[in-house]
Amino acid sequence: MKLLIIRLVTYVILTVASLIGIVTNIVFLINQNAGWTVGQVVVFTIAFLAIFGIALHQGVLTAIRIKNAPKTE
Repeated sequence: MKLLIIRLVTYVILTVASLIGIVTNIVFLINQNAGWTVGQVVVFTIAFLAIFGIALHQGVLTAIRIKNAPKTE
């Protein structure tokens, strides 16, 4: 059970970090003063979206496993 909770916390951290990355990339794209090309921003945004999707999916699956785990003490 502890391992599942650790996994869930890890996925939550990854989800939040990837959301921060996505927002940062959008700000870079709007301001266009970070020295990045549009292509670089698009590639990094797609990468952060992939990380976000995977982390969110795995986090939901882990939460379901925790919910359905037998209650042993």
